[in-house]
Amino acid sequence: MTRRKDIRIEKVVWRAVLQSAVLPILKRVELEFSCKLKTIAMLDVNGLLGPRTDLITAQSDGSSISIRGELRLKFRQTFDDGIKRFQFESIYEDSGLDGFSGFSGEGTITCADEDVDVQLTSWTVRRNVWDWMGWI
Repeated sequence: MTRRKDIRIEKVVWRAVLQSAVLPILKRVELEFSCKLKTIAMLDVNGLLGPRTDLITAQSDGSSISIRGELRLKFRQTFDDGIKRFQFESIYEDSGLDGFSGFSGEGTITCADEDVDVQLTSWTVRRNVWDWMGWI
């Protein structure tokens, strides 16, 4: 069985995934742990890290805990040309917050003309996971 490779994706698509799937999770985690997550997100194509962007939430509750981390976003083609899978995972510096180390998730995107439909299928908070896992 051959291993499928990550694919490069248009900037508008990966930004849509960050906006629709990742940012709501980031906000929820910040609220749950009463912290500010300073996140650098980047595209990961078969281990080659691509464009980077800072993820900023509107969270301004005055929390004193600020945690730096990195989020990697990967894409794969499915058998249907119009549908792609995405996967993301993040790792943050050890904060002492009950072993919080980041979060991960996955979903699908459907591209039709100029429209990008992002469907997050699952996500989870990770505790004491300090290495990149990749596709599972």
